[in-house]
Amino acid sequence: DGAVISLRAGGFEEINITDDEVIAGAGADFPALIRETIAESRVGLEALAGIPGAVGGAIRMNAGGRYGEVGQFVKDITVVDIAGEERVMPVDQVGFAYRRTGLDNLIITSARFNLPFGDREAAHDRYREIWIEKHDQQPPVAARSAGCIFKNPLGSSAGLLIDRAGLKGFRVGGARISERHANFILAEEAASSADVLRLIDEARDRVRRDANIELELEIQIW
Repeated sequence: DGAVISLRAGGFEEINITDDEVIAGAGADFPALIRETIAESRVGLEALAGIPGAVGGAIRMNAGGRYGEVGQFVKDITVVDIAGEERVMPVDQVGFAYRRTGLDNLIITSARFNLPFGDREAAHDRYREIWIEKHDQQPPVAARSAGCIFKNPLGSSAGLLIDRAGLKGFRVGGARISERHANFILAEEAASSADVLRLIDEARDRVRRDANIELELEIQIW
C-alpha cells in the first residue's frame, strides 16, 4: 500500500529568480523553469531542453540526456521525511547518479539551483537547437508516453538495441513501441497497464536473447 502526493498546488509551484539565487518548488513545471532562467540570463538548464514534468520528479530521477543531467545544476534541496521533519540537503548528500538519487522515503519540496549569469541569446539558441533535435528524434510531446523506458547500457543505446531486435512498431494490445524512437512506449486510448508491462517484458527478453544485454528500467513501476 502507498500514497501518491501531488505538489501541483500553492507555493510548491512557485519559481523565484533573484540576483542571488534560483529557487523552484517541487511542483513547478520543469520546462517553465528552463525558460524563465534563460529569460533572466541564468544559464545551464538550457542543456535539458525537452525534458517534461515537474521539478521534483526531474530531481528525484536525475533526469537528463546527452547534454547533461539535473544534478549538475542543483545547489541544495529541501525535503520532508516520513516523520514530517523538514531539512535542507546539500547536493553532495543527494546521491545523484545515472537516472537515480538516494532520496528514498523523502519528499522533495523545493530546490536551489547553481546557475551563473551568462549570455541569454546564446542560451536561448542552444535551448532551441536541443529542443528541435529532440522533437525530430522522439515521439511528439502530445503522445501518450512515460518517456524513455530503459536506461542506456554502458557504451550502448537502449533504443538502438530494441530497434535491432526488430521491435519498432511492435504492439501488445493498445501499447506499441514507437516507430520514431524504440525506447519509448506509446499508449493508445485502449491501452492498459498490463499491455505496457507485457511490452516491457518482450523488449527485455528480445534484447537479452539477441544481444546478451539486460536492460534496466529507467521508469519506476509502483
